[in-house]
Amino acid sequence: MPIELKERHSVRFFIDGEDVEVYFRKPNASEMVKYLSSTLSGKGAEGMSQMLSAGIELALCCILGVREGDIVLMQGEDSRVLITDPERSGFDENWKALLKEKLPGLLLMLGNHLVRSSRAELEVREKN
Repeated sequence: MPIELKERHSVRFFIDGEDVEVYFRKPNASEMVKYLSSTLSGKGAEGMSQMLSAGIELALCCILGVREGDIVLMQGEDSRVLITDPERSGFDENWKALLKEKLPGLLLMLGNHLVRSSRAELEVREKN
């Protein structure tokens, strides 16, 4: 089976019982090297903190958006759908910062997915 080098991928995560579809690209070499080097340089709680921070940063580099309607921002009685597509009306320019502040678990899940899928691809290539 061939490896598909697409510009855009998607993955679904379940958060608080809700299905959230995230659009992303694969990390490039420098992003993976930066992630790996930051995760190898610590032990214990400090090492874990570095690994989690590196996963969030990797996700922030690679995330392209979230399916419209999957995240609703509440402010008092008011609500609005988070729009991450710059072509759509209501696009929120600060959507990445908002996700980092309000929904870091989503970024951790994406970072973990990116690392796991990259490692799986390396294992398949080594076996062949």
